[in-house]
Amino acid sequence: MELLSLIKIKTMKIIFSILLFSVVSQINAQCWKSIAGGGLHSIAIKTDGTLWAWGYNGQGEIGDGTLIDKSLPTQISTSTNWQSIAGSYAHSLGLKTNGTLCGWGYNSYGQVGDGTYTSKAIPTQIGIDNNWKLISCGGYHNLAIKANGTLWAWGRNNFGELGDGTNTIRNTPIQIGSSSNWLSIACGYGHSLAIKTDGTLWAWGDNTDGQLGDGTNVSKNTPIQIGTGNNWKLIVYASGHSLAIKTDGTLWAWGDNYFGGLGDGTNISKNLPTQIGTDNNWLAIAGGYRYSLAIKTDSTLWSWGENIQGQLGDGTNISNNSPQQVGTYTNWCAITGGGSHSSAIRADSTMWAWGANQKGQLGDGTLIDKYTPISVTCQVIGIEEYLYNSNFHLIYPNPSSNILNLKITDGKSIESYSIMDILGRKVLEQKENSTQINIEGLNKGIYQLLITSEGKSYTSKFIKE
Repeated sequence: MELLSLIKIKTMKIIFSILLFSVVSQINAQCWKSIAGGGLHSIAIKTDGTLWAWGYNGQGEIGDGTLIDKSLPTQISTSTNWQSIAGSYAHSLGLKTNGTLCGWGYNSYGQVGDGTYTSKAIPTQIGIDNNWKLISCGGYHNLAIKANGTLWAWGRNNFGELGDGTNTIRNTPIQIGSSSNWLSIACGYGHSLAIKTDGTLWAWGDNTDGQLGDGTNVSKNTPIQIGTGNNWKLIVYASGHSLAIKTDGTLWAWGDNYFGGLGDGTNISKNLPTQIGTDNNWLAIAGGYRYSLAIKTDSTLWSWGENIQGQLGDGTNISNNSPQQVGTYTNWCAITGGGSHSSAIRADSTMWAWGANQKGQLGDGTLIDKYTPISVTCQVIGIEEYLYNSNFHLIYPNPSSNILNLKITDGKSIESYSIMDILGRKVLEQKENSTQINIEGLNKGIYQLLITSEGKSYTSKFIKE
């Protein structure tokens, strides 16, 4: 029976692929809304307002209530009102449409913001305020702006990155200064950047590599204005360097440049904002660990800096110290950098990822680095090429109308299993070592089976007739 089932599975692969392509094409047409990269994890919001995460989860930074890594998108909570997200080394922030703020993950420096130093494996509301507007995660600290334009910070403060004039750790948000005209913010590993509504640029915190941009390498524990310009439009952080776009569309960078992350054609660090090339059509920017990403107004994608794990997306692992176009697509609209992995969203709401993947942070169901952008499906578990995972289990018959039989090939026991439909909704779950699953109550269609064994997850597709 097993041999016949295997033959049937192979025969069904072509039919399955056609069905799956049709369904996934419809799902991918409208799915991903925003993406944020962490050190070894990724978080995203779908167009329906749901929150998803994947990658390393040793500190609960994914937020699904476990400490188990996920190599495929996993829905976080049942809320459908997530508005914006921010990721960091090992913690995450999420802002809801009602103005409330949540934090989760590593919390030894109080960066979750809930008044404790205990890590949280699920989104935990920060205080009771409901007027939060913008958020940004640094290495171990955070910045936020409220609807009234005031600036707030919490977490680690070793370098003065909170900006409150001290080096004291804060486990709840504290207001920074009395100004109420803050417009945008960006946190680095140990430094902070901000722009006011008058277009001026401000920085504070770690300045070892000149990442503050004030012409020195001296750290500051209160915001200082950078230069006298009042035409700064957009800022982002990277591990040890800073990026910015002015209102005239020019691109600027400063700080650590060991791997060419600034993009000025050299590997010399700069402690003053340095214009990158002469182009004036830069639209969006993102930073990772020693590398940078950008989108131009023609919706082309560009990258530069360190590329050891393919994080530039150009098909190689060769670093570049000046911007190079990634592929030929002209529909990129959002980008984010992580530790050494990158993600982006196109105008059709499809998500793409590339770079380091040792913890599944790309979300493609594997742990293999990718040197060019690969699609991240809208499904909770992702699209897999095979219905049969020969390294772990066999499911038969497939398709089935009532019972799925599980054949374990390496002697491991099943701790639990769950079944998701094509939209990623959990429709069946059971915690026991069973070799049979009754699927008679499921509607006809394509499903994903997720098996947990000894702390690891294994997946297969099956068809309910």
